[in-house]
Amino acid sequence: MQRGGSIDMARGVSVLLLVLTATLWASVLGVLGLWLIFEGPTVWPAAAWLCVVGGVVAALAGGLVFACFAADRIAPGAWKPAVWAAELSASVMVFLGVSWLVLVGAWVVGRGLS
Repeated sequence: MQRGGSIDMARGVSVLLLVLTATLWASVLGVLGLWLIFEGPTVWPAAAWLCVVGGVVAALAGGLVFACFAADRIAPGAWKPAVWAAELSASVMVFLGVSWLVLVGAWVVGRGLS
């Protein structure tokens, strides 16, 4: 059976928009992460570690967004165990980083140092 031309074109446009949006989203997260790592500690010296960890988490989140939404569509035939391991490890690192930031933020607010 042959699919209709308009369905194929609509799917292609949909995938293209998804990949472009995910790439932009991942780029913004990556640039924000790099800015936090390199410039954040000079802007907020009292929160240098928060800036560095937040920057690493943002950069990892950008990589995860790109891997899940763009790379999976661009290269659907990639070796699944490698894709699974990369996406799972990035997810775990983002989860741990956000958890650490929330705990430290709660500690700082609880001590009245905010």
